[in-house]
Amino acid sequence: MADTIREQIISAFETRLADWTMARGFNIGCGANVFRAVQNVDPIDLPAVVINPRSEAVNQRYGVNHCEMILQINAFAEIGTTNPSVIQERLLGDAITLMMSPPYLTLTFAAAGYTSVVAGDVGKTVAGGTTGDTGTLIDYNNSTRQWTVLPNTTSDEFDNGSEAVTITAGTGAGTLAQEGAETHVTSLIEGIAYTSGGPAQVPTEEDTITAVFAEFTVRYNTLAGNPYSQ
Repeated sequence: MADTIREQIISAFETRLADWTMARGFNIGCGANVFRAVQNVDPIDLPAVVINPRSEAVNQRYGVNHCEMILQINAFAEIGTTNPSVIQERLLGDAITLMMSPPYLTLTFAAAGYTSVVAGDVGKTVAGGTTGDTGTLIDYNNSTRQWTVLPNTTSDEFDNGSEAVTITAGTGAGTLAQEGAETHVTSLIEGIAYTSGGPAQVPTEEDTITAVFAEFTVRYNTLAGNPYSQ
């Protein structure tokens, strides 16, 4: 049997968490080690993030279940020589940004005048020459001339289908062949809200690891009595 709608949503966010890397512009690279619903993380796997699906509230109307599922994110990092409170705030900021970020944009470029992206461009600012839209380069494919960009705001749409685009202090460049196309974490959800979070604990002088938690409420629908369909 296929996965439930709930399972598909959890899996989609688990995949999104793998984008939590310093190369992609985040403070701490927890995405290298993504775990699901585990209580303990081995210190050799740090930094790391755990996604924990929690309970959900359900209201049924007109044959449809309107669900609000809680997803808890726990992020862990070594303290090192940095104040652990500073590390906690960086972890929390990263978690909120990644889970609540606008849809990724896929930018497709014309062949003429295209300059290939290099690995060092990932994590740098992508800028539209006409719209002034900006975002962070997340991924790229020079063969298809497509870039994946995390927009800085919801208004950064790269919606001029023929503008010149460059990478600030980077190499890749080109002219868009069409407007940017949105890629959501998953189209199965109606929305997501950050509802609570903060330091998991106040580290002592003996602690070598620090952590934060963040909870998000994800809204989605299923047919009443059928968790596999919307």
